[in-house]
Amino acid sequence: MSIKFLWYGHAALGLEAGGKRLLIDPFFSGNPAASLRPDEVTADYILISHGHGDHVGDAVAIAKRTGATGSRLKASKRHTPSTSAAVFIIRSVISN
Repeated sequence: MSIKFLWYGHAALGLEAGGKRLLIDPFFSGNPAASLRPDEVTADYILISHGHGDHVGDAVAIAKRTGATGSRLKASKRHTPSTSAAVFIIRSVISN
């Protein structure tokens, strides 16, 4: 199985493996370093490292458009409440 790692700019990353696409910290809109627009990105899963705007970014719009499911890292308890809220929003948007 081949694995492809992509850097989209700032903290936005992509990982493609086994026919699935993981998008990490999808901050594209308003990101001068972004190599793509949010409507050009595909994802099966979205992972948000923490709840800052430059990491949550376009997660809701991309999840809504692609049907991707969201999750969060548990590395930092300091950011857990806002990250949990961001993931809740993504799941709510997808389920409605």
